[in-house]
Amino acid sequence: MKSLVLLANEQEILLKRENKSVRGINAYIEYRVMDIQVYIHDNKNMESSGKIFDLLKKCELDFAVEVFGYFRSDSKEYIANVVGEKVKKLPHVVIDGERVGGYYDLVEYLMNKDIINYAGEPKWKMKNN
Repeated sequence: MKSLVLLANEQEILLKRENKSVRGINAYIEYRVMDIQVYIHDNKNMESSGKIFDLLKKCELDFAVEVFGYFRSDSKEYIANVVGEKVKKLPHVVIDGERVGGYYDLVEYLMNKDIINYAGEPKWKMKNN
């Protein structure tokens, strides 16, 4: 599932779309599309899965969920084939084809992409309050 991400900085407006730029005053805006996949097991680590879902929903990021277990094989080989590489445990997040990992890896990834702050709050929501 693809999400449109809006990043803002208080300096100037720069809308990047098809290699064209529009400049203005007060904010820097960059739009980016993210393809987020969450791989989970149907009855294992549900607390971690819930934390991942809550964080992505709080950031208003769309995501697709792939469930292994009861209806689909949960063999390590099958999961590796679907995810694209060996995975030690589920839940597991992949963004834009890049292996991110579990909940804490997702938090670190979103912080590094300047989407959330250290408290896990979306930066764009804080600037709009």
